Amino acid sequence: MRVFSAAAVMLMFGGSAMAADPPKAVPAVSGTYTYTWIESCFNTNGTLAGVSHTTGTVAFNTTTAMASLSGFTAQGEPPVLAPISGTAAYSNTKTTITVDGQAYDVFYGKVAKGVATSLTYIAVVNGDDGAKCSDQAQLVAQ
Repeated sequence: MRVFSAAAVMLMFGGSAMAADPPKAVPAVSGTYTYTWIESCFNTNGTLAGVSHTTGTVAFNTTTAMASLSGFTAQGEPPVLAPISGTAAYSNTKTTITVDGQAYDVFYGKVAKGVATSLTYIAVVNGDDGAKCSDQAQLVAQ
């Protein structure tokens, strides 16, 4: 995998490698979205601790501030596909989305009638046994 430095990003795409300006108002994250999640975890010595992929739908209820996921996850060695579901509290600001107490940096796509039609978010989180994980999701409204 090729990793680009911030300087390379600036040369390739022009301007700053920093995040885009946040929206003027906080978009609602509401309704049902298709969902793709990738988690890559690394041990403290840099070796791969594990990777998992999840896809499905997630329904966000602004009245209850709860999100409900239903889908499939692939993980393990060799990978095994298994159903997954769950519900967690969520909230969002112009620059973050918090799901089940974990905050992520968020980028919103087009906003229609105050609701984000797509979003992507990412964070580095603590994994099992001291591993560090990169968690990233992409959501598109159905």
